[in-house]
Amino acid sequence: MLLSAMAQVPEVRRRLTAAFGAPAGRMETFTEVSLPHGETPRRPDGVIRVERAGKLWTALVETKTNGNPLRAEQVQNYMDIAAPARLRGGDHPLQRRGPSKAGRWSR
Repeated sequence: MLLSAMAQVPEVRRRLTAAFGAPAGRMETFTEVSLPHGETPRRPDGVIRVERAGKLWTALVETKTNGNPLRAEQVQNYMDIAAPARLRGGDHPLQRRGPSKAGRWSR
């Protein structure tokens, strides 16, 4: 629901993504996207893409509920996906056009 609100309400998207370095631009959000990762594809809870003036900013989103911890292995898998300069694939929404900076935030 939050990803949908971010895509539809400019004030929400800007407030939530600006702190992470996202540009103000056209946003797309996706849920449970299957991303290539060796033999076992990974499926983050969400993907946020912001594009402006030919620059693309992408974030992988993982949420935990009921006190379930975010495992280091899971974070590393997502970092491995985010690290290559280009992600290739047919229909997944992550097709980078240049170097990326991968980071993580947790609370």
